[in-house]
Amino acid sequence: MNENYVQFPATVKELAAELNKILNDYRARKIGNEEVKAAVLWYAESCPEKLFDADKLNPTISRLIGKKRLAIVNTLLVGYQTKF
Repeated sequence: MNENYVQFPATVKELAAELNKILNDYRARKIGNEEVKAAVLWYAESCPEKLFDADKLNPTISRLIGKKRLAIVNTLLVGYQTKF
């Protein structure tokens, strides 16, 4: 996980802001494919209660990151199974 991003956001809104930063850096080609995937999977493993709501993404996250970023996150999480 890159040191430019908060590893343990305190709220769902902070998590959404961090995802926005990560995905904006990815789209600006500041970070590569492996780094963006590692960052999204880090959040999925370290704070699933903020990222997920039952079997889908938290509606607040979906609303705050937007449609295009949401499509990227969903693609990166294909095959990921949450552990409860």
